[in-house]
Order: sequence, then C-alpha cells, then structure tokens
Amino acid sequence: NKSLELFKGMTQLRVTHNGNEIVNADRVLVLHNGKIISDTTPAKFFKDAKLLKLCRIDKPISVIAKEKKWK
Repeated sequence: NKSLELFKGMTQLRVTHNGNEIVNADRVLVLHNGKIISDTTPAKFFKDAKLLKLCRIDKPISVIAKEKKWK
C-alpha cells in the first residue's frame, strides 16, 4: 500500500473499528470508558471473542481464512 510506505519507520496511532486496519498493526490497544483494557497483538485480539464483541468488531475475511486455512 503506497500510503503506508510514507509512514515506514514512524509510529502511527489509529483509532478504528475496522478490523482490516487492525490486521497489520504491531500492537492493539483497546480503550473502554477512557481506560486501556487490553494491550495485545492483532492475532491475540482476533482470538478474543469477548473483546471483539465489546468493541463491535467483526473478524476480517483474511483472519477467518487463515484460521480455517483456506487457500
């Protein structure tokens, strides 16, 4: 992605409810009522059904495919 190349080597902070934007992150922080309730990796985040429900985020197709080992 050309836009991501502009930020290579820089720290980015994104606020999103879009699972596709989370997939390639190095780290996922989840805020709830102004407090950090989770500090994890995307892989662990997408395995936590309770956290996904709380955040109202659906797993992206790419994550589901990887879990089911689709080709």
